[in-house]
Amino acid sequence: MWAIDERHAPLYWFPRDRMRTTTIYRYELDPADFSPWNDASGQWVCDHEIAPLSVAPIGDLVTLHRDAGIELRVVDSLWPLRDLAHRGPWDFSTVRMGNAWPREHLA
Repeated sequence: MWAIDERHAPLYWFPRDRMRTTTIYRYELDPADFSPWNDASGQWVCDHEIAPLSVAPIGDLVTLHRDAGIELRVVDSLWPLRDLAHRGPWDFSTVRMGNAWPREHLA
């Protein structure tokens, strides 16, 4: 099992499908069960099953991003951004690139 800290939580505010119609839930977990995952950014791991302390929807994702000062853009392809991020020193995840159109489709 893994969890994410508050600072990195916005990295996971993106559903696999439509932003306005998908509900994402925040699971509150006891931090005492977790230890840092040193090879990841803000992720923590637990080696046993635990029950959440609470579960709650996080609300409208577009509003959540706006209130956090995160700019959203609609683009035809994420590949240029992915390529740029992988060349730079940024802490950047492409965990959802498996959902993107193949690079060849956009050429």
